[in-house]
Amino acid sequence: MLFFITGISCFIAYNWNKMESFTKISIPIILIILGVIGWFAFQNRVLYRQLFLFSSSFFIGILFAVFGQIYQTGADPYTLFRNWGLFILIFSFVENFYPLWILNITVFTISGMLYSRLYGNFTMICITGSIVILFFLLIYIIMIKKMSLEIKEWFFYILAFSSTALMTVGIFWNVLGIGYYRNIDIYGPLYLLIYVVFIGLL
Repeated sequence: MLFFITGISCFIAYNWNKMESFTKISIPIILIILGVIGWFAFQNRVLYRQLFLFSSSFFIGILFAVFGQIYQTGADPYTLFRNWGLFILIFSFVENFYPLWILNITVFTISGMLYSRLYGNFTMICITGSIVILFFLLIYIIMIKKMSLEIKEWFFYILAFSSTALMTVGIFWNVLGIGYYRNIDIYGPLYLLIYVVFIGLL
C-alpha cells in the first residue's frame, strides 16, 4: 500500500503541468472514494481495510494541497494541515490503526509548528511541535488506564522519542544561540524551565 501511494503521488507530480484542473482535483477524490469502498469491502480482512482507510486519509491531504494550488486560496499552510488532521481524525477513531494515528499526529504537529513559525523563533517552533506530540501521548496514556487498552510499546516510544527530540533540539538551539551571539534573551531561563518540567513529565 505504501508503494502504491508513493507511485500515485509520483505520477501526479510528474504529469502535473500536463493535466487540466479538473483532472488534477478528480484523481485524489477518486482515490479517496476507492479507499473508502475498499474499507467497506474488506470488513472481514482487518489489515486490508486498515490500509485502505490509511490510503484515503493520505489522499485527503493531497486533495487539500491540490485544491489550494489550483484555486490559490491564499490560506496559510498551517490551515491545510489543520484541516487535513481534523478530517482524518474520525478515521483514526473508527479504525484505531496505529500507523494512521501516527499520520494524524504528524499532520497536527506540522500544523502547530507552521502556526508557531508565524509568531516565534526556531526554538518556539520545536517546543510547539513537542507539546502537540506530548498532548497526544498523555491522551494515549489516559485512554490506556481508563479503557484498559493494550499498550503498543513501539507507538509509545515513537511519540516519547519524537517529543523529547523536538524539545531538546529547540532548547539547545536557544542555549547555543545565546552563547554564540553573546546577546541577552530573557526567555532563555524560561525555555530551560520548560525543558526541566517536560523531562519530569516523561
